[in-house]
Amino acid sequence: MNYDDIDLNLLRVFDVMMRERSVTRAAIELGRTQSAVSHSLSKLRYLLQDELFTRDGGEMRPGEGFIRLNVGCPRSLLLQGLERMSAALTISS
Repeated sequence: MNYDDIDLNLLRVFDVMMRERSVTRAAIELGRTQSAVSHSLSKLRYLLQDELFTRDGGEMRPGEGFIRLNVGCPRSLLLQGLERMSAALTISS
């Protein structure tokens, strides 16, 4: 996988999905449509070659890929990276 081609917005979607476990609630928090969040999840699944989440009734449950990614990238580190990127983009704009 070429990490240079990854859309960093996908990390934000993953972060919100970790907390919300719902495409609808994630879409509301992100200010996006359900379709856009679903599309982002599809991209992540394709890039990582893993389901990440599986539907269980009205909730998205973490799968093995989610657990591997979440353990390999603790939420605090993910958020620090997102905050730094956001700050850098704000300064350069």
